[in-house]
Amino acid sequence: MEDRLRRRDNENEEQYLWRLAQLKESGEEDLDWNQIASIMNQEFRADESLYRDESAYRKPVQYAQRFVNAGVFERENSESLLDELRDKALELKKLKQEISDERRDYQRTVREESRNNSMVDLIRGIIRETVEPYEPQKGEKRFTGLENGEEEMVVCLSDIHAGIEVDNFCNSYNSTEVQNRLCKYANAIEEIVCRHPGITTCHIALGGDNISGAIHQNLRLENNENVVRQVKTVSLAIADFVKKVSNLFDAVYVYSVSGNHSRVFPNKKDHLTGEELDDLIPFFLEAKFDGSEVVRIMADEKYIFENPDPTIKRFVVANEHLFYLVHGDKDTPANVVKNLTMMFGEKPAAVIMSHRHHNAYDTQYGVKVIQNGSLVGTDRYCIDHRITGNPEQMVVISTPSRCVECIYDVKL
Repeated sequence: MEDRLRRRDNENEEQYLWRLAQLKESGEEDLDWNQIASIMNQEFRADESLYRDESAYRKPVQYAQRFVNAGVFERENSESLLDELRDKALELKKLKQEISDERRDYQRTVREESRNNSMVDLIRGIIRETVEPYEPQKGEKRFTGLENGEEEMVVCLSDIHAGIEVDNFCNSYNSTEVQNRLCKYANAIEEIVCRHPGITTCHIALGGDNISGAIHQNLRLENNENVVRQVKTVSLAIADFVKKVSNLFDAVYVYSVSGNHSRVFPNKKDHLTGEELDDLIPFFLEAKFDGSEVVRIMADEKYIFENPDPTIKRFVVANEHLFYLVHGDKDTPANVVKNLTMMFGEKPAAVIMSHRHHNAYDTQYGVKVIQNGSLVGTDRYCIDHRITGNPEQMVVISTPSRCVECIYDVKL
C-alpha cells in the first residue's frame, strides 16, 4: 500500500474515510468503493463478521459531500470564526481601556505626590534657611514655683484656623486677633500656675487645624491669606505662645497632630496621609527652639512611642498617666477610647481631642475624654449650621495619683 493511502497517526475512522474518498474523486488514486471498503474493514474491523460492504462507506460520504457542496460547513465555520474574532476584539478593547485607566490613575497619583512633596519640601527648605532660633535675653523674667510639687500641666491648643477673617454679629477674628487671643491664653496659664505652686513641667498638646486651609468654599471666601502664608503666620504665633509659656516652667514638651483643614487638596480622596501642612509647624518650632534647655519639640523621630499614624500622638504625664492626642475628625467622643485602645493594645488614662469647637469633658470606659474648643470661635460655617460658641481652650492639672486633678475652662 502506498504511503499516502496508509492511515495517519491519530486519524479516526471518519477522517480516514473522507481522505480516501477525496483521493478517489480527485483521480490521484485509482480506487473504487470496493477497494476503499476493503481498506477500511482491515484497518478498523478485527472481526470479519463485522465487515461492511461498500455502500456502508459510500453513502455517508455522499451525504457529507452534499453539505460540503452546498457550503454549509464553510459558512458555519466562517460565522463561528467571525463571532470569535468579534469576542477577541471586544476583550482587547476592554483590556486596552483598563490599561489606559491604570496608566492615567498612576500618572495622577505620581503627579499629586510630587505636588504634595514639592510644596512641603519647599516650605521646609524656607524654614531651614530663614528661621532664627530664640536667643535668651539678659535679665529675662522667669517664674519659679513657690514650692516643689508633683503636679504637671497639660495645655490644649487647637483649631486656631489662622488665615480666616471673620466679622459677624458674635465674633471678630483675623491674624491680629490670633496673636491677641494667644497672648490672653498665655496670661491665663500664668494665673493658673500661681494657683498651683510647684508646677515645673508643662505639656503643650497642639490638636490640629492650626490653619484655615482651603477645603470648603466658605473658607475660600473668608480666608485673607493663602495656605503658605497661613502656615508662616500661625507658626510664628505658636512659637511666641510657647516662648511665653516656657518662662513659667523648667521643662516644656510640645506634641502635635494634624487636622483635616491642613490637607493640601480639598478632595479627601486626593489626600495622602502624612502630607498635612500642620506637620510643618513642629518642624518650624524645632528650628525656632534649637538649643533651648527648656522647650523640647517631640517630633516623630524623637518620639518615645512608635506611632502607626501621624494623626495620633502618645505621651506620659506625671510619670504615670498615658495620654492619647488626636484631632477628632476620625473619631467621636463615644468611640475614641475603644478605637485607640484596640489600635495600640494599651488603654490610656486620658484622650485629648478637638475638632468640634467646644470644650467638653466625659468618661468612657474609665478613660477621661477631654474635648478642647477652638481659638477661632464662630465662623460662617458655624452660623450656616446654626452652631455658635465662644473661643475657648482647656488646661488640665495632673498628679501622680490622679490623671485629671482639675480642669480649667479658659474663655478667650
